[in-house]
Formats: sequence, structure tokens, C-alpha cells
Amino acid sequence: EGELTADSSTTVGSFIGGGGINTILASNSSTIAGGLVNQITGGGGSFIGGGQLNKITGLNSCISAGANNNIYGAYSAIGGGRYNEISGVDYGFIGGGYGNKVSGQYSYAFGHNALVASGHSGAAVLADGQDRTHTSSGENTLNLDFANGVYIGGGGALYVSGNPVLTGENNPAEA
Repeated sequence: EGELTADSSTTVGSFIGGGGINTILASNSSTIAGGLVNQITGGGGSFIGGGQLNKITGLNSCISAGANNNIYGAYSAIGGGRYNEISGVDYGFIGGGYGNKVSGQYSYAFGHNALVASGHSGAAVLADGQDRTHTSSGENTLNLDFANGVYIGGGGALYVSGNPVLTGENNPAEA
């Protein structure tokens, strides 16, 4: 059964739909739809959809589902997966995957062990499934870390900082 562990004077307008041992404490207008041992504390307007052992400490954040996911900040979201964490920052996003960590403001990560390091605001890391850490390069950077390469289809050109990137057979200098 759902369990709302809070004094009504510190938690107003919150809801636990089902599951077991779920807790909302000192967090107004928050919801845990279901799952097991999920927790929202200290803030308000946060949501956990389901899963187990997920935790939000902060304002207006969301964990859709998964297990062992944690948000320690505000205005952040984790789509799903396992052992993902947004820590010490606001406006972080993890789309899903396993073992991803975002520690930079306005940053996001996807994949397996993608890491946006502390102080790397505006950074993004998209990682493959290899069991190694894929780390951000700095502020306002995008890291595409895939062991077998990155492919851009559709016949369109690739531009970096407004300049076309020429490679392979399309490079007149190599012809």
C-alpha cells in the first residue's frame, strides 16, 4: 500500500497512488504514482512514476521509472534506467540508461556510464554501451562517445562552427 509519511502541516496536496513503502516528506504538491521504496523530500512539485528505490530531493523534478535513480537538485528529470544520478545542480537531464551522472547545470547524458563532470555547465554526453566512463570535455560541449563511430545519414552535409567538414570520397583534396 502507498504510504504518505508526513505531517499535513509540512506536506500539502501530495499524493501516493499505490505500491509500498513510498514516502513524500516536506514536499508540497508532489506525486508518487506507484512502485516500491520511492521517496520525495524537501521541495515540491516533484513526481516519481514508479520503479523502486528512486529518490528526489529538490523542487519540480521527475523520475519517470527505473531503479536506484537519484535527483539532488531542482528542475531536473531522469527518464528511466538504473543507477542514474543528477547531483548538486539544477536543470539536469538523463534520458535513460545505466550509471549515468550529471553534475553540470543545464546538462544531459544518455547511455551507459555517461558523466557530465562538475562545472561543465551546458555539456552533453551521449555514450554507447561499453562498460567504461564516457566523460564530458568542458562547458558547452557535446561528446559523442561510440566505439564504432558516429554516422550521419540522409546525404546532408556536416558543419562544425559553420564550416563544412569534408571527409572520405567527398573531399576534393583527397581525390
